[in-house]
Amino acid sequence: MGAYSERGIATHRAILSLAMPLVVYFKEILAMRQVSVSVGAGLVFLVSVCACGPAYGDPGQEADLLSRIMALEERVAQLEQTIKKLEASASEPPRTQTETKLIGTWAVAEADRQTVAFPDMKFKRDGTCAAVWNPRPAEKDAAQLEMQIDAEYQVIGTQLTIEHRYKQGGGIYGNYRITLITDEELVLSWERQGKVTTMRYLRVK
Repeated sequence: MGAYSERGIATHRAILSLAMPLVVYFKEILAMRQVSVSVGAGLVFLVSVCACGPAYGDPGQEADLLSRIMALEERVAQLEQTIKKLEASASEPPRTQTETKLIGTWAVAEADRQTVAFPDMKFKRDGTCAAVWNPRPAEKDAAQLEMQIDAEYQVIGTQLTIEHRYKQGGGIYGNYRITLITDEELVLSWERQGKVTTMRYLRVK
């Protein structure tokens, strides 16, 4: 192998050794949401530079080097997608105290279990929730009808909406008023035909 070929391989390896820590550093910055797309573009440019230049020498070494460069570029592309998602979420208005307190797992108080369609609920930060649904809670064998569903939820002021959509159309829908929420307790109410039903939930830790 000639001196020029050896220098080419050594140069690529040196650039890779510098680029990999930058990717790790870039990922840490993402966690603090202090990075912009322009920074991501700059890093992509750096990786492109890594892929350029002469790479003569042993075919096996060159193939390995190219594979590592392609993997690095793919990782940078993934990080750019993460940036876009973070910037999109940063543009949304901050959560209210009610929305923040709602996140977590709740179980209905035993005394109210026969009056609720969703006896257990787990609200997540991304607007989705997992819930146990009971279509006929007042019936004697109601516990046997319970099933777990994945749903979406939305809080507007004190109004809580839970919706699970079927692929074939239609779905399960719940619309409640949040009358009380603390770190330990959640009270929901809903009205039907002029009658108001109140349901008390406790946070599950």
